This record gives sequence, C-alpha cells and structure tokens, in this order.
Amino acid sequence: HNLYLQGNRIGSLGTQYLSDTLKVNMTLKTLSLSYNLIDNNGSKYLFEALSDNISLKTLDLNNNKITFFEGMLENNNTLTQLDLSWIKIDVEASKLLAKILKNNTSLISL
Repeated sequence: HNLYLQGNRIGSLGTQYLSDTLKVNMTLKTLSLSYNLIDNNGSKYLFEALSDNISLKTLDLNNNKITFFEGMLENNNTLTQLDLSWIKIDVEASKLLAKILKNNTSLISL
C-alpha cells in the first residue's frame, strides 16, 4: 500500500495527524510527503511515529523545511529508503544525521 501526498501544503498539524495514524497502521509501505511545509515541529511527530511503525519501507521527505533529525530512525529497523533531497542541512544537523545513520542497519538508500 502506498500513499502519495506530495505538494499538499501539509504542515505541523497535518503531520501530527498523519503521525498518529502511522503509529497504528501496519500495512502502509510507501509514504511520500515531498514538497510540503513540514518543519521541525512536524518532523518530531513523524520521527516519533517511525519508532512504532513496523511496515513503512519508503519515506520521501524531499523539499520540506526539516533541519531537526533527533530521534529519526532511533528505534526503526524497517525503513529501507529515505529521501531527504532538497532539504537544507546545516553542519550540526549533518553531524546528528551521520550519528543516526551509523547506528541504523536497515536503511539502504538515502
């Protein structure tokens, strides 16, 4: 099952609602949230939901406003593809992202 929501102006509140659903949905394999308005507040909800979700394999977050990666993939061992293209990542965020990726064993495409 795939869900493509690119370009829908989804912001923090919409991401929070989607994240609540992701925590209990165990059939969704692909989620595309590219070209939305997801910021750090929204990403916190999303990354928390990934800890509970065991079915999602592909997550597309390209062209959003995310610079906060704390907690991303911390307890998730099922996500294999993550698209963060066209996201402005500063030095501190890239260090945190590198630390996260160092400990992740499931991601094969970034």
